[in-house]
Amino acid sequence: MKKLYTIAVIVVATVAFCTATSFAQVTRYVVTDDDNPSGNTATFFKIGAGGALTQTAVVPTGGVGLGGGYFASSRVTVLRSQGCIYITNNADNPGTVSGIVESTQTLAGTFAGSAGDNGDNLGIGMALGKGRLYAAFTGSGTIGTFRLLSGCKLRFMTDTPASGLGGGATDGMKTNGNILVVAYVDGSIESFNIASGAPVRIKACST
Repeated sequence: MKKLYTIAVIVVATVAFCTATSFAQVTRYVVTDDDNPSGNTATFFKIGAGGALTQTAVVPTGGVGLGGGYFASSRVTVLRSQGCIYITNNADNPGTVSGIVESTQTLAGTFAGSAGDNGDNLGIGMALGKGRLYAAFTGSGTIGTFRLLSGCKLRFMTDTPASGLGGGATDGMKTNGNILVVAYVDGSIESFNIASGAPVRIKACST
């Protein structure tokens, strides 16, 4: 059972690549959201010659993982300009996002959405916009808007209801300028205007 569980966690872990610069040398990492129900962690692996991976750190996120969910959700996201890595804690209630400082591989903090936000359905996906992080809480059917702060910290701002035309939960999100596009598990998609920060509905359609 332990072996099967480990395989499941690896499958659902979202992987992000990040870089750190020191003395003109670039260190590349693979970072996983381990989605551990007994206490979530993010694991850092240094990418070496020939693609070999060496584990460098296991960082407790201060939250709890779901141990499953929808594979398309982005549960790790990287803000390269500030050296920040964000990890979702999919079983926290309310749901949380953890900020990790890449250079030190240490936790900056764990930041909750509103009291009703949770990812108990398919987990919590993320997307980065201009000065904002958007977290799709699939259990509550909401998109939480967080302000990006210095030191890889976040401040929750507001929630926006988000569900597909057939009531489906959020599958994935992507930003492009002032537009946030959301895909739902029922096959519908929706666009939002994020020029003012919080998403404002523009149009929904079926695929």
